[in-house]
Amino acid sequence: MLGYGSANRAVAAYLENQGRKYTIYDDNIPEHTGWIDLTGVELAVKSSGFPTDHPMVEKCLEERIEVISDLELFYRCFPDRKTITVTGTNGKTTTAALIAHLMPDADLGGNIGTPLFTFTESERPLVIEASSFMLESCRGFRTDVAVVLNITPHHLSRHGDFEAYASAKGKIVAKRRPEDVLIYNADDERARVLAKTSPGVNIPFSVRDKVDGGFIEDGKIYFKDRFLLDADAITLPGAHNRANALAVLSAVCAFQPDIVITAEHFQGFRPFPHRIEHVATIAGIKYYNDSKATNPAALAAALALFSDEKVLLICGGKEEEADFSLVARELQAVRRVIACGENRKLLADFFRTYGIMVVTYPDLASALDAHDVYLAGITIVLFSPGAPSYDQFHDYAERGRYFTERIRKK
Repeated sequence: MLGYGSANRAVAAYLENQGRKYTIYDDNIPEHTGWIDLTGVELAVKSSGFPTDHPMVEKCLEERIEVISDLELFYRCFPDRKTITVTGTNGKTTTAALIAHLMPDADLGGNIGTPLFTFTESERPLVIEASSFMLESCRGFRTDVAVVLNITPHHLSRHGDFEAYASAKGKIVAKRRPEDVLIYNADDERARVLAKTSPGVNIPFSVRDKVDGGFIEDGKIYFKDRFLLDADAITLPGAHNRANALAVLSAVCAFQPDIVITAEHFQGFRPFPHRIEHVATIAGIKYYNDSKATNPAALAAALALFSDEKVLLICGGKEEEADFSLVARELQAVRRVIACGENRKLLADFFRTYGIMVVTYPDLASALDAHDVYLAGITIVLFSPGAPSYDQFHDYAERGRYFTERIRKK
């Protein structure tokens, strides 16, 4: 076990039940940081957060020990399990959760938080949220229905460059069978490329065009020639969530062609926190926590929601290579920007290019201490970092909780 977080703990429990031996290496657990004798080791299962360039990974590879993810191991242990697997730079969690919501007889696990090896005794269909960190260490993994939402630059400090990141995402269909289905976003360039280079049953969805899959026409949602429901039934905010909903409906219809879908199916769905989450209204100003926006594309999607407002944007986080061109198209509502964190100078230079007032602070705490000064004429305070959280926080959820708690204490 390379890393011993929740995913590998679930793997360990399964191995114990099978009478298999294992050993653990984890830099964060003192009793498991010693160098491991690899004699007799057949396989290494690497946690998603465990660095691919870690000396223990390199040692395993030198000893010709295969290094895989729990996603790959789960497939090897349960190759006949029916699965729908969702990946993409943005929208994975919402899409996977909504698929499971529409299929109450399905399990839901993976990157969404519930380890895959929690479901070893179940025979129900499994909806999987798969990150690039999980997919990069796959060798033979396949899924009955793969969903690719979008592929834009992200996690480049981990993967090295965009091509390596896109290649990791592409492993979702690398070993597909002729009957396996790929649901892909026809509005996303790299998703289209993936579909073109992966022959099989490829079904597009689009919020822009009528395609041979999921689309919207005259306010109605269709899957191929089949009317499903009125577009107004999708109450999740934003064009990006319209795209997510089309992906959901396309995947569910491909997996269960006879399924009946109504507007009521969507009414009970509650979006996850830290995703354009309204956390308070103070003196008439609405505050939103969008800490899950860990890249520029997610920041752009959030800004698009508030095009008719007057926005104070609080953004910034860990510095990594990023393309902010998408953000440039959504700046009409932004009146002022507070940039904080490692990449604050990069952000300040970007926004000032468009004539927007920017102030910088070293961290989120000091930014929130000072933000009241910049509220004149503002209707929305949007915390949408557009960058990873690791410069100041353990993850985006901790960052979002910090923002929410600070605002609610005002």
